[in-house]
Amino acid sequence: MKLVSYIEKKKEQLGLLLESGIHNLAKAAKDFGKGILPDNMAEFLRAGEPAMKLAKEIEQHIKKNSTLL
Repeated sequence: MKLVSYIEKKKEQLGLLLESGIHNLAKAAKDFGKGILPDNMAEFLRAGEPAMKLAKEIEQHIKKNSTLL
C-alpha cells in the first residue's frame, strides 16, 4: 500500500496511490461506508493501527471494484 499526501483546493489530502490513480482515503471511507479516516497524513499516522487497518480494507475494496471507478 502506498500512501501519499497531495494538495487539492489548497488543502492537504491523504491519498492511496494505485494503478488507477490517487484515491482520497477520507472520501473513500465515507463513500464505501467503511468508517472515518483523517484527511491528512499527520492525523492518519497519529490514529495508528486502526486507521491503517481501515486503509487496507479500502484499498482491497477499490481494487476489487475497480471496474466501478
